[in-house]
Parts: sequence; structure tokens; C-alpha cells
Amino acid sequence: MPRAAHCARAIALAVVAAAGACGPSASSAARAGGDDSGFVCNDRRAEYLLVGSFAAAEVGMAMACDDGGPSLTKWYVEDGTADRQSESFAISPAEFERLWQQLEDAGWRNLEDCGTAGNDEQIATFDITDGESTVSLTCQGKQQPFPFDRLANAFDELGRGYNAR
Repeated sequence: MPRAAHCARAIALAVVAAAGACGPSASSAARAGGDDSGFVCNDRRAEYLLVGSFAAAEVGMAMACDDGGPSLTKWYVEDGTADRQSESFAISPAEFERLWQQLEDAGWRNLEDCGTAGNDEQIATFDITDGESTVSLTCQGKQQPFPFDRLANAFDELGRGYNAR
């Protein structure tokens, strides 16, 4: 085989191999939500509640898992009313696991309440359980300190795709 043809063949094989390496594999497709067979709830539940924000008097999200699979419930209460508006959504096991991993990365089991600010500041509450450990955390202030900001951001990221308003 001439050298130029050999090089062209090698380049073509490299392009095909690279294209296959960059595309989704069967296992990554399964992790993205296609294969739920390995998913286990383990009594995991997480809730984020924000009181006194500029968005509403109360805004919250709860991620839970039961016999129907993982779900996300979002709610809000408008200023001046007591009516709670809520909506629940089925979420994929991959979405559940992604949020749960972010909570794990923030070290939720080892956290304690953060400092408090003035009475006019918003209050964030996080209730997280894995069936063995349970924490209820409160953090007051418009800016959540590290790692509480990670907990809030994880919920916000998941909730962006689901609207209760």
C-alpha cells in the first residue's frame, strides 16, 4: 500500500474512532435516564424552603421518591395570601441522582445552621434525609454562605426545567 494511501486510511480510522468516542455510549445513555433498573430510593428526601424572598412570600421545592418513582414538588405562596400553589412533576432517576450527588458534595450530613442576619432578611431551610441520617438546616440572609449556596444552587438547577408558576 502506498504511503499516502496508508496515511489516508489511518486518518479515516482515527476519525471514525474519535467519532465513536465522542458519541454517547450505551452506559452513558443509561445513566442519562434510559435505564432505571439500578435505581434505589433508599428513603432519600430533600426539601428547600425560602421565606421572604423577592419572588414570593414562600417558595419551596421537595424532591422525594416513593413507589411511583422520583418526583419534584414546587410551590409558592404569594405575598398577602395564604394560598399555597403547588405542582408535582415526575423526574428521572438520573435527575434525582444528579441533585443527590450535589447535596452529598456539599457535605449536608456535617452542616449546622449558618449565622443569622436582620429580621427583614430571607430565611432558607433545608431538610434532607437518606433514611439513616436526617438534618434540618436554617440559614438567614440574602446571600447563602458556602456550602449552603451549593445546596440552594443544586435545587435551583433541578427546578429550572419545571415551572409551578
